[in-house]
Amino acid sequence: MLLNSVSSTKRWGKAFAPELKPGQLVCLYGPLGAGKTTLVQSIARGLGVEEPVTSPTYALINQYRGRTPVFHLDLYRISGPQEFEQMGGWEALNSSAICFLEWPERLEGELPAVRWDLRLELAGRARRLSVEFQH
Repeated sequence: MLLNSVSSTKRWGKAFAPELKPGQLVCLYGPLGAGKTTLVQSIARGLGVEEPVTSPTYALINQYRGRTPVFHLDLYRISGPQEFEQMGGWEALNSSAICFLEWPERLEGELPAVRWDLRLELAGRARRLSVEFQH
């Protein structure tokens, strides 16, 4: 599907939020600037998160309160599974929170089999989004 604007991304995210259940993982793939954090912000709003949702690029993990706890993790700056463990990533993924994982490629082969994969591609000024539930 094509997301033509930030407002269309926000609408899609809020509409997608009810699909998510406690303990689920959402992996976000896409290049820098593709809108991964914007997508997480909009889904988090749909999950009842009222506080500002910011990129965890430097914090690595942000936690939010909504109807279900939400973790937002960014793996761009980590080297692999060992560093992910050291930052508390596995604890987040094994919790009852809904977890959003940017740059999941850093854990290829280690990701849980059951997850949502959201792929964003730049398409001019728009973003092409593909959604797949892995199980």
